[in-house]
Amino acid sequence: MNSELEISSHNIIDKLANSIENNELTIENEEDLKVLTDIQNLDVNKLVLINCPNIDTETLPLNIKDLKLESCDIQSLDDLHLTPNIKILNLRSNKISSLTNMEIMTSLTDLYIGGNQLTDISAISLLVNLQVLQLWGNQLSDITPLKKHVNHKIYLIQSF
Repeated sequence: MNSELEISSHNIIDKLANSIENNELTIENEEDLKVLTDIQNLDVNKLVLINCPNIDTETLPLNIKDLKLESCDIQSLDDLHLTPNIKILNLRSNKISSLTNMEIMTSLTDLYIGGNQLTDISAISLLVNLQVLQLWGNQLSDITPLKKHVNHKIYLIQSF
């Protein structure tokens, strides 16, 4: 059963008390994100954060498998505290210029990183389970590092 919970006001969050159990949680502004620290039990498979430029990913649950940080003004992956459990990572429309700390993403199968400022994608070779890669809207001039990837079945979506 697939269910979705979208939080767009504190009234909803107040009614949830200290527990959320759902498949998907969507937060569309930074104010609502702050109340996550008050939640004692967050059991979601997919967490979607939109327009949250000052996100503190250290407060995110470790069990997240699908993380969407779209349009959050992220400049570096060094600032994110990503876990090896993440299978789907959406970092579209940020300001990321390099892929660092990718070696910890051992479970990652889908990476959506279009609309950033990438010039080098050699770190993609560290993602041994990667199957889907979206690269549109970056500043790439060379995609030959993808030839070195152990999984020759990477599906490129709108690469240039």
